[in-house]
Amino acid sequence: MNQRALGMEENARMLCVMDDMCLTNDVDPKLGFKTHKTGLGPEAIVSPKYKKTFLSLKEAYSKAMGKDSRIALEIFNRYPNDDGCGVKITARKVIWKNQIINELYGRMAPVNEDFFGKHGVKDFSVVISNTKNDIKSLLGPVSFVNHDCESNTDLFTLGPKSTTIRANRKISIGEEITTYYGSSYFGYNNSECMCISCEKKKDGHFKQQCPVQSDTDSNVEERDNLLTCAICCSCFLYKSWLKRHITSHMDPSVSCDRCNKVFKRGDSLKRHIKSMHEAVSYTCKTCSKSFNTTSNLKRHENTQHGSKTKLTCEKCGKTFSNKQNLSYHGNIKHTGVKPYKCDTCNEQFGSPCYLKRHVNKEH
Repeated sequence: MNQRALGMEENARMLCVMDDMCLTNDVDPKLGFKTHKTGLGPEAIVSPKYKKTFLSLKEAYSKAMGKDSRIALEIFNRYPNDDGCGVKITARKVIWKNQIINELYGRMAPVNEDFFGKHGVKDFSVVISNTKNDIKSLLGPVSFVNHDCESNTDLFTLGPKSTTIRANRKISIGEEITTYYGSSYFGYNNSECMCISCEKKKDGHFKQQCPVQSDTDSNVEERDNLLTCAICCSCFLYKSWLKRHITSHMDPSVSCDRCNKVFKRGDSLKRHIKSMHEAVSYTCKTCSKSFNTTSNLKRHENTQHGSKTKLTCEKCGKTFSNKQNLSYHGNIKHTGVKPYKCDTCNEQFGSPCYLKRHVNKEH
């Protein structure tokens, strides 16, 4: 083994030691129950480099369990290896789509294939990530985030040595925060996966519990059209899921420093800051109402102070200021026409606002 490999291995071993010390001394007493440990340590932290890492881990756990934290650690013994020490992360506050959950910070260290067997490290406390043909141990608050094949967050790397997660949809108060660790996290194609989504779909480990279907069964779904991420090789059923995942590899420089919302382009970020955080500056000359963008002002003037002509629904007599709103009303209340279709699940709606509400809630 070369010197570089030895150094990588020692970094991972010391990361395990330091994480165990944080959990034993700082986390378990506050939670009131014992959490998983790697089984290494305690050990004196002498090196300045490791002292700095140790301090960052302690601060990360302190932030995760602080009074202003958006997350909570709870007992959750779902998996066979939990041994009464299982933990899940739940949301204490609403977390919006694209928000980075920086309370769930983690440290990473590359390891060799025989690292865990060689040192006797209990791997149920260490996340193994097979990306770019390497293996990394992952410790810190983020390691308590459980895997789910239809997770509500994605891993979001902060550099070669640290990571966090980012919400890929709205997460409600009390909802478990989960992430996706790859298609082979629980065996090939996650065939042994026991996540909640697999249980609901009778997939993964639970697929073995179902009656075997014959090859002639027309309900058997052939999944030979999976879409693959070119960056980390994760696989997805739908194009929209792949697009959502790819944003987890994006540069965090286009995130709002006031609310942590993330955008694909710089101009979208500027528009967001101007509309959501900067003072209003556009005033309606008719009623003196103020708006933060010219487009919002024009929309107000057109709908509130434009033509006095009202469009009336022939079936119920309700009036509208424009043809578009009248059309939406007709679709929803009278004709049942649903021209707006969800790209993910193909459910259809009578107006784009109903479709948007569905996408934000379900996907």
